Amino acid sequence: MSEALKGTQEAEIEAEFERLLSRVGFSREELQKKYKGKKFVDLGCGLGDFINRLLHYRVTNTAYGVDVNPKSLESGVLSTEHFVQVDYMEELPDKLKGADVVTAMHSVYRGEETTERYEKILSFVGTGGEFRQTPIPFIQGSAVEKQIVFRTVQSFCEGRDFTFEFRFLDSGKAAIVPYDPANPPYAEVDNYVLIIRKPLGVRPQVK
Repeated sequence: MSEALKGTQEAEIEAEFERLLSRVGFSREELQKKYKGKKFVDLGCGLGDFINRLLHYRVTNTAYGVDVNPKSLESGVLSTEHFVQVDYMEELPDKLKGADVVTAMHSVYRGEETTERYEKILSFVGTGGEFRQTPIPFIQGSAVEKQIVFRTVQSFCEGRDFTFEFRFLDSGKAAIVPYDPANPPYAEVDNYVLIIRKPLGVRPQVK
């Protein structure tokens, strides 16, 4: 393989990694400074590209893709060491518990945002960890549906000492919290990420 072709492939990998990072509200600088060496779990990992890039760029050695479909294994993107074939709403292996960062870029769809689902997901986020969810852009829904999502998250976090924010991905700026139906940006912007944080001192509720 020529050096030029290698350079092109590396540039494509780099660009794809930046795209994946932006989808869950990370900057490259933030990732390296605050999350290097942390434990990552990507729910509904698909082909496993996000976990593959974290490993490729040595952000961490502790990263796992989770999916009911083994296509990331079959394609060779992830090894058995970094892939778990399971429905995340079922019982999870111990190695996935206590994660510092759990992401969901393809696995929590509109209409599935329930307190039970968030309870399950946050149960394997470790103390001081966080969950980042990016809804699929073409199924964002109306302002009313977004309000339902917000109220579900708010209901889940109340009484658990969890904090949350909706961050606009185009600007990196947090949306106004609490939700205000009169606030146009939240109703108009589709491209956002939800971040739920579990403060230090809150024990994982593993079931």
